[in-house]
Amino acid sequence: MPKKTIARTEKLAKDIINASDTCVRCGLCLPHCPTYQVNEVESESPRGRIAMAKAFAEKNVALTDSMENHLDNCLSCLACEAMCPAKVPYHQLIVDTRELQAENKPTTIPFLLKFLLNHLNLIPWLQRLYKFYISSGLAWVFSKIGIEKLFGINQYADFMPKSMRIADFKSQYTVKGAKGSVALFLGCINQLCDAGTIYKAIELLNDLGYNVHIPKSQACCGAIHLHNGDPLQSQVYLKQNAKAFDDLQIDAILTMATGCNSSLKQLNSFSKQLPPIIDINAFLLTEDLASAHKIDEQAGLLIHTPCTLKNSMKQPQLLIELFQKLGVKQIKQIKNYGCCGAAGLNMWKKPELANALAAPLVKQIIAEKPDFVVTANIGCQLHLQKCLDKKGLKTRILHPANLIFLKKPQKT
Repeated sequence: MPKKTIARTEKLAKDIINASDTCVRCGLCLPHCPTYQVNEVESESPRGRIAMAKAFAEKNVALTDSMENHLDNCLSCLACEAMCPAKVPYHQLIVDTRELQAENKPTTIPFLLKFLLNHLNLIPWLQRLYKFYISSGLAWVFSKIGIEKLFGINQYADFMPKSMRIADFKSQYTVKGAKGSVALFLGCINQLCDAGTIYKAIELLNDLGYNVHIPKSQACCGAIHLHNGDPLQSQVYLKQNAKAFDDLQIDAILTMATGCNSSLKQLNSFSKQLPPIIDINAFLLTEDLASAHKIDEQAGLLIHTPCTLKNSMKQPQLLIELFQKLGVKQIKQIKNYGCCGAAGLNMWKKPELANALAAPLVKQIIAEKPDFVVTANIGCQLHLQKCLDKKGLKTRILHPANLIFLKKPQKT
């Protein structure tokens, strides 16, 4: 093993042990942990995972398949860290632990997803290929003869939208007499599965008087690699993003997903010249929306608050405040059941756990019968939509940008 790798391994182990020692084992985190609520066993709690991580770092125990499973089940929702009286740096602890795990047994990111993350410029072509795959009948044939399952296509198909716009964005969308300029961070899954929302956001920002820049060289935010044992690749993506946005004359970098926003907080460590990185919903909340119209002023909205918005960005009321400012009368919030289960790759890698976590949220959606469910993170959106589709419900999960119009929408 190279000296540099040995030194990094030793530092990881030391950091894990030091972070573990700040835990006072009070157990106040247990009722806030979604996986503990589902399983009600100590090893599925933050306290249990901290104990396992410390024992592993100290080399007191060999990492068994059972221990790996319990550690991997952590959703990185940060609900425990948000309420911890001892201020245990749990997020960094679990990131370090997964990197240490990966040295013994590399965490696998599905091949198709890894290819996508490294070739975001191919997304428009992949979308066209997928459209042909569906319309030509190949999807039906591949499903019948088992090719979908053989190549892992089936694990993505459930999350793909029934229809999609092609993510073929221009580098600039300008308006006459602009009052400012912003850049959009697109994200990987946002582009692939919900490009229509990005186009709607561009339209909104132009209507508000902003030029919109979309640098072609932007990369993934790095969250998937960070939470799957490869923080060094995450850093590569962040450096690429810092370079992509560095030379633009802009007032802000706007993110379309709260998960990306949380990850991109590290961008400023690579460039001191970057403007503020702001979630687009927070940005819209600061704008004059007095003339805005809703898709239906009497529509009933049910708000879903992603873990990243609540625990990382610490803005749990953001979506409520945005729609209150818009004058929407019928707003309810999904109860705080914890993480919806999407959690990055969790909805693909551990569908049974993901579905169990989503079950109480889906139950409330069914009971409330809202016109729309609103969320601010693409993973939550895709996972909850899949759960509703499986039950044959027509309720749609939408990003807030789809429900705001600065011009009166035409009736269809």
